[in-house]
Amino acid sequence: MFEYFSFDSLSINDIQISPETKNSLDQKMMDLSLNQDKFVFVSPQANTCSDIDVSTCARLQDMLTKLGYDVFWNVSNQYLEINNIKSCFLSLQEAFVLVKKAKYFIALRSGFAELLVWSQTPSCIIYTAFKHRNNENYIRSAKLCLEGFTLTKAPRCNMDLKEFVVETKEDYDEIFAEIKEDLCH
Repeated sequence: MFEYFSFDSLSINDIQISPETKNSLDQKMMDLSLNQDKFVFVSPQANTCSDIDVSTCARLQDMLTKLGYDVFWNVSNQYLEINNIKSCFLSLQEAFVLVKKAKYFIALRSGFAELLVWSQTPSCIIYTAFKHRNNENYIRSAKLCLEGFTLTKAPRCNMDLKEFVVETKEDYDEIFAEIKEDLCH
């Protein structure tokens, strides 16, 4: 695809962000009081994969806060019950700039995550089973989602990328331990 569109030499440094986008993002982060020197960007929802539930997100918020990180959440309203959540609408360009500034990016596997791993920010991508699939031919297993849609095979993908499969709520314990290890060293 990159060759087809003559993107052979495209790199992260070639992506241009307008001054208006930067100014808009700066104002939004100032309004949220986000510590832009030490924060994690989390995106626990997708249109295709099953969302990370609110209670698990609250546990993640708690862990990251205890490690001294601020957290930006790319979420819909149902997640706003999480204590001290910092979230607002971002354009795709604003999200890209913010992820690039983050110390870590945690996301459910999605097209959104696929674009944002280009930021080269250390990333944790979580695979869950597809949702809203009534036909037996659709993938229902998170493991099959990872095998079929791994980001590690994408051209110019962030190599500081970890991918995890979640099939039970207990799988998050391993993921949280890995995230904690990454952020503490």
